Amino acid sequence: PTGRFGRLTSLTRLDLSGSLGLESLPDDVGQLLALTTIELAHCPKLAAVASSVYDLPNLLTVNLTGCASITTVSASGAVASRLETLLLEGCIGLTELPERATGKLSKLNLLSLDGCLNLNKIPAWVVALEGRGCAVIRPQHLR
Repeated sequence: PTGRFGRLTSLTRLDLSGSLGLESLPDDVGQLLALTTIELAHCPKLAAVASSVYDLPNLLTVNLTGCASITTVSASGAVASRLETLLLEGCIGLTELPERATGKLSKLNLLSLDGCLNLNKIPAWVVALEGRGCAVIRPQHLR
């Protein structure tokens, strides 16, 4: 419920994996400034993660593995991100990645897109990540 997370100011790991009815994260998740990890694996109704989540200053890992309803990743905004790991494995609803990462995803060390069967293309910023040594696991049809 909205208004419940803002009080958890020292929370470093949020694990809602397997929440079958979770459709979205409450807006106040953006107030959890100590968060380093967000685990949302296997939440089949989760349609999106607000771009404000990627503004969290200490966030290093986001796991959206198996979130079949995710159609895009909206990591926009001006705040630089420290995000190192983004797991999107098996997100069969994912059809596109943002054309520009705008610094939000530029520090990734691991980007897994394995099993994203409906992803249409790999944008240039992902190719640039690969060029600098980031481990990018592409879906089979885009290798």
